Amino acid sequence: MARESSDREDLLRDAVGIPHRIEFRIAPDEPSIVIGFRTNGAASIYWGQDQHFQFNTAGQLRRAFWQEQLVKADRGKLITMRREQQAEQTVLISRQMEPHETTHLLERICVVIRRLTAAIANRELEIVGVVSEGNRDVLSDADEWLKKMAGAIAIANRPNVT
Repeated sequence: MARESSDREDLLRDAVGIPHRIEFRIAPDEPSIVIGFRTNGAASIYWGQDQHFQFNTAGQLRRAFWQEQLVKADRGKLITMRREQQAEQTVLISRQMEPHETTHLLERICVVIRRLTAAIANRELEIVGVVSEGNRDVLSDADEWLKKMAGAIAIANRPNVT
């Protein structure tokens, strides 16, 4: 993720660590969404530039960017990390999320997953672009993965992909 909002990459073009990805819109007044898969199957959802959710190979939440904060999993808990400029350096200020904050984030992810699942099922989306090594059907992969993710979202023990 880029350090500045103006510095964020074009995920469809530049996300080489996610070789299978699709970008689409579900409403003209909403930001585009990118769903991508690493070669090991770990998935990520990017909802515009302001929210993203990254999962490990077991489908557990490992990292997020939400409410202008970096979030990472640590021993089944979520830690927020906020950048703060101090003198001549930028430091990350970390704290464990309160239970109500964790619940709110996990509920948001569930809403996103339900909304994306419905949009794909009802074909209420406009595909902006697809990048896939080996010509995989990324929309079908996304649909299958989203259906598996319906229900409670588990938190990973660490922020790593595997």
